This record gives sequence, structure tokens and C-alpha cells, in this order.
Amino acid sequence: MSDDELGFNPYGASDSPFRIQKYVEPPQNKALKPKQVATANSNGAGPSKKPPSKTLARQMARKRSPSPPPPNPPPPNPIREDEAEERSVDANDGEMRPVGERKTTQSRRAPEHAPKSKPGPGPKGRGKGKGKANVEKDAEAMDIDNTEDATAEDAREEEEEVVEVSKPTAGAGAAALRRPFKLNAHQENASWKKREERHKKELERYEKQLKEVKGQRDHFAKQIQEVFQMRNTEAENNLEQQRALYESRLQTSEEMIRELTSQLSRVDSLTREGKTSTLHFLTREAADEERRGVERQVEQLKAKLKEKDLIIAEREATISDKDAELNVLEVQLKAEIDRSKQLAARPNNKDIVGKGRMPNRADTRLEGLKQSNAYRLYEDMTNILFLDCRCELAGDADDEQWVYNCVYSADGKTSLSFSLRTYNEPGEDGVSVPKVAYSPGIMSDNSQEFMDRLDFLADEFTFQRKQLDVFLDKVYTTLNDPQDAGV
Repeated sequence: MSDDELGFNPYGASDSPFRIQKYVEPPQNKALKPKQVATANSNGAGPSKKPPSKTLARQMARKRSPSPPPPNPPPPNPIREDEAEERSVDANDGEMRPVGERKTTQSRRAPEHAPKSKPGPGPKGRGKGKGKANVEKDAEAMDIDNTEDATAEDAREEEEEVVEVSKPTAGAGAAALRRPFKLNAHQENASWKKREERHKKELERYEKQLKEVKGQRDHFAKQIQEVFQMRNTEAENNLEQQRALYESRLQTSEEMIRELTSQLSRVDSLTREGKTSTLHFLTREAADEERRGVERQVEQLKAKLKEKDLIIAEREATISDKDAELNVLEVQLKAEIDRSKQLAARPNNKDIVGKGRMPNRADTRLEGLKQSNAYRLYEDMTNILFLDCRCELAGDADDEQWVYNCVYSADGKTSLSFSLRTYNEPGEDGVSVPKVAYSPGIMSDNSQEFMDRLDFLADEFTFQRKQLDVFLDKVYTTLNDPQDAGV
């Protein structure tokens, strides 16, 4: 067994699952058939004088592999199938290349009777010999026409780069075939130069094809530009003129239709109501215009109606206030009438006759008429209306206090309601002084301007009874002449 097989054997260094014949000199050469082994044994006594053929060297370098491991026990380090491929040696530059990366050369196949062996998954070994892998290079898409010539030229260059293998020494045998071939520096430089020249030629060919493609592209672009910039033909020009003519006619017809429609909508209203025998057709545009006019009128009438409603509401509020004031005045008037009746019914000392007889009903009625006429004359002269007059007694004294409810009206629009209370107040010397207490009542105008105009008449105050004429003059000047209202 070889050193590689012994290193990979899981059974040990002395055990082996295969039986090997004892007369086989090189047991590691599993690629040889029994006939070849016998030939090797027969010539093993002395050195081989005949060098190995190129085909045999290429075959040995490409297909030699170590013996496979035993099938039953699993290997300690499993190797992937894609890593089990052999690598070939480039005879020109001495580099290791995978079998998949092969150059475009004409392969030299071995005879059909040459032994074949399948590579095992064992450790990878370096190929020997000056043979090269038979791999075809895919043609590029742009150089289809020159692919065959380039392939033939590359094949010729590869054949020229093949280096003859030196003869093995005597007694080397099959072991000499397993040694890797090496190139000297001169051969390696020559190989690099030839490869560089070949690459330069390919580059020039690709550049030439690129220039041709660019020229075709520019030519086609120029043709397309000329097609787009081509002027219209005579037929196309006539078509454009006809289109413009018909568009102008269509626009004129539409304007005429609009004009006739507007004239039709302005026909007399009698024809629309059917009062004459003339037929009238109302268009949709005229109907819409008339409807919009009616809607505008309706909106205006609604706005006016809202304004009138507001005015009516204000007037109703004013009327309700006046009604309340009228009710108060009616109550006061009724009380005044009752009071006048009571006073008229009370006997007077002047009415007592010295002979002790009572006045008759005619005399009493005459006295009432006299008093009412006197009151009316006083009211007309002073513009003060006496609504009520009542007598009130003080709580702890027999002093009578008379209360007069009055209304002063200056011009029939501005009025001032107030009450006057007469009473006696003791003075410093023990003599009672008659006084009058003023209290404002209902006012016709409660605005701030009117209140400022009244000045102190808007609040309560007291004064002596002998100053009633001064009070009356103040009331008169305040309500009739606003400029003289100040005291």
C-alpha cells in the first residue's frame, strides 16, 4: 500500500481490506492493469531504456488516483464529491488548475484500449506528465465568425508550447512517471510571452468589433433622427388645413346657436304663457336662467321678511311695556278716583249751616265740580298730574303724612313720575318744620343720557315745603331746557 493509503486507512498500518499480490513491485499504482503490472515486473531488473510515451504520461497524470477506502466503515474526514476531482498540470506554466478550468486546445485522446480507472474520494494528488486537459472554451457572443480560427490558432500555439519530457534514469520504472514535470525559467518566459501576444490579439479583435457596433449604432440613430425630423407631405398639409377650416366652422355654428338661444329666451312673456297662438320653445339654458332669477328674488323676499319679523318683535315688546305701564296708570287712576270720592263724601265745616241743617245732594255735587275744576286748572298750568293722594299715620305719633303720586310731562314724549311725602320734622327751637320727601318713580327713558340730564332728580332727597316753587322750577328747566339743567 502507498503512503497515502496507509495514512487514510482506518483499520491501522498493518491491516488492509484488500489482498495484494506479492509479486507486484509498485502496489500503489492502481491504475495499471495486470498485463501492465506483469510487464513492469519483467523489466524491473534494470533501468528502462525506452522513455514513456506522451500519451501514457498524459494518461497517468490525469487518471492516477489512490485506492478507495473500505465501503463499510465511514472515513474519519469525509471529502465532498466535488473536491475529489483531479487537478491537471499546465505543461506551459507549471500551475495547478482544476479540471473544470481548461483552456481551448485540441485534446489528444489516448487509445481506446488504454486502461481507465475512476477517481476515488481520497486525498488529492498532483498530476504528472506533459498532457493537458481536454476542455473546450465557449465562444463569445460577439466573435462568432472568428471562433474557429482563434481556436485553431490557440491549439497550434499550445502544441508549440509542449515541452518534451527528459528520459527517466535507469531503474526508475513507474516511479519516474509519478514525479511532477517542471519547466525552466526560459520555457516559462516563452510561455508567458506567447500567452500575452495571444491576449493582445483577442483584445484587438474585441476592440475592432466594438468600433463596428458603435458605428452601426450611430448610423441607426442618425436614420431615426432623420425620420422624426422629416417634413410633412402634401397630403398631410392638406389634412391640417381642412381640420382648421372645419374647426372654425364649428366654432361659428356654436356661437350662432348661443345667440339664437339667448334671443329665444327673451321672447315676450305672453307667448310663454300661451295667451297667443304663437308657439314658443323654452330651452334648457333659458329655463335655468329664469329659475336662477326666481331663486334670487325668493332670497331677497326672505331677507326682507326676516327684517320685518324683527321689527314686529320689537314693536310687540314696546307694546307690552306700554300695556304694563297703562295698567299701572289705570290702577293709580282708580285709586285716585276712590280717594276723591271719599274726600267728597267727608263733611266739611264750611258746608255746615248755622241753623243746623245738612246740605242737600245738589250742593255736594256742586262742591265736587268746583274741586275737580280747580285740580284741572292747576294741572294745566304746572303740567303736573296728581294720580293719587293718600294719608298715612306715623307709628308713634298722631302726625298725618300725605303722599302724592305725580307725573310731570313736558312735551308729551318725555315724562317723569315721582311721589311727594309731606311730614313735620321738629326743629332746633322745638317748633316743627314742614318738609317734603321726593322719590323718583317710573321714567319714560332709562338711558344713561336721560339719567345724566335729570341730575339729582334721579335720586331721593328732602327739602322744606316752602321750597316747592323752587322744586317745580327745577323740574321744569330740567325736562324742557337741557342746557339749563345744572343747579
